[in-house]
Amino acid sequence: MIRDTEIIRRIRQGDVGQFESLFRSSYVSLVRYAKTLIKDQDSAEEIVQDLFFRLWKDREKLQIESSLNGYLYKAVHNRCLHNIEH
Repeated sequence: MIRDTEIIRRIRQGDVGQFESLFRSSYVSLVRYAKTLIKDQDSAEEIVQDLFFRLWKDREKLQIESSLNGYLYKAVHNRCLHNIEH
């Protein structure tokens, strides 16, 4: 099993396969989590897709000091709260 630091390093270096693997392994559970917060499937999917888009777009600046999974859930949580506010 690859450590979070290695996954982050690979993504930062532009490893598309590693990024796709992270997306595939996390997407469904992140959407499910987002849906519990905002109660709308389409918005939940959009939030998670946007998170991954921005993650890839800004990959070279990626600084995750905690667990990767924790980072993704916290990012979804914050984006859902932002969505609710607006």
